[in-house]
Amino acid sequence: MHKLPIKQKRMLQYFIEATQHIIDRDGFDNVTIRKISEEAGYNSATIYNYYEDLEHLLQFACVEYLINYQNKLIEKIKGLNSPRDIYFATWTLFARECYNHPKVFYQLFFSKHKNKIYKTFYRYVELFDVRYENLPTQKIFSFITLPDLAARHIILLESLAQGGFIDGEHIEQKANMLLMILESMLNSVRFDKSEYSKDQFVDHIITYSKILLNLE
Repeated sequence: MHKLPIKQKRMLQYFIEATQHIIDRDGFDNVTIRKISEEAGYNSATIYNYYEDLEHLLQFACVEYLINYQNKLIEKIKGLNSPRDIYFATWTLFARECYNHPKVFYQLFFSKHKNKIYKTFYRYVELFDVRYENLPTQKIFSFITLPDLAARHIILLESLAQGGFIDGEHIEQKANMLLMILESMLNSVRFDKSEYSKDQFVDHIITYSKILLNLE
């Protein structure tokens, strides 16, 4: 990815930070182009010089939540060696973060710009000079900073298969099915959290994973 000129980098930062501030202050559903332009101090038309539309800018703003999750995960899996333990720790923490911020994580991974997540994530890392400290070096942990859910899940499932915990066939298809389950449940709670408590949401995700993978 090419390095950005300083002026362009600053403009991108201004709009992302303005969007993040509005999400924190007014809530995800109350973010508008007009509010962002007022918060950043630029004409609303200027935003479209840097982002395709509001949803594209929202995806950038939501990356902060993904990075927070990644840093929590680094701490969560320290000392874990079993692929099974790592899998459930990873999936449980992710399910909890999704329930806490369902609209944010839906925007990141299942919105109209979902196929741009790699480009969005690594551009954000460059813009804000994101650094990861104390990253484990074992191969199993290589998924931590991957922004693509399917790719991350495939790495985890391959490790489970190599450890003899699950059947090694149809790994990619199994990963995609697990993500379809997540998308469906996430779509439900982003509109109405009363359908599940956080514990119920996480329990359903883990239970469906065990059934699909034949993993106990």
